[in-house]
Amino acid sequence: MPISWADLVLNQWQEFDPPLPRRRMSRSDLRAYCQAPNTSAMHAFIAIMAWGGQQPWSDKYRKDLQKKQDDIRVWMAQLRQGMPRADAYELWKGKVWGLGPSFITKLLAFTCSKGDMAIMDQWAVKAVNLLYGREVIRLAGTAPNVSPCGSTTGQDYDDYCRHLEDLQCRLGEKSLSDTEERIFSRRGEGGKETWRDHVEKNWKPPERKRRRPRLASEA
Repeated sequence: MPISWADLVLNQWQEFDPPLPRRRMSRSDLRAYCQAPNTSAMHAFIAIMAWGGQQPWSDKYRKDLQKKQDDIRVWMAQLRQGMPRADAYELWKGKVWGLGPSFITKLLAFTCSKGDMAIMDQWAVKAVNLLYGREVIRLAGTAPNVSPCGSTTGQDYDDYCRHLEDLQCRLGEKSLSDTEERIFSRRGEGGKETWRDHVEKNWKPPERKRRRPRLASEA
């Protein structure tokens, strides 16, 4: 719940007026809440972090977030006013310690009013890379614990969204969000295989060429 997340991250003594929601939200609930004119910028930010399950255990993350609340309000307001996808991504890149591509794109997806920005997390990226047979977005980490690379640029994100738009047309989905949610999928239960299971079985990290060590004669 947004109120629970705020209690953990922004200190329990801090009160919000009006109060933060005391319930869990669906995707549609969250989008409506974040885009409502009477929802403050900070309320929207907190609701998105809570919905996505952003882990606030790092003291460095909490301190940076508390220090940058005024900046966050400005950046959220800019998103609400509308801006190109690449610019929106670059607006947040590297601005808050611990806020990586997955959570940056959650902010974009739920705050933009045009519906042309989508979440970019590891499962959606794995699916896109698998479907198109190339590394549309580079993933970092050691499989299976990977995530979109921190060096991802605004142009990379725009390219990712363009691939989702292509999939949206091919799959006949109503929105970019519906398309992302479909390829994100969930693990199957009771032996029933889902698209997530297919991705887990078939996605393989690309082979990286190792640099040849320099010889003494080349130094």
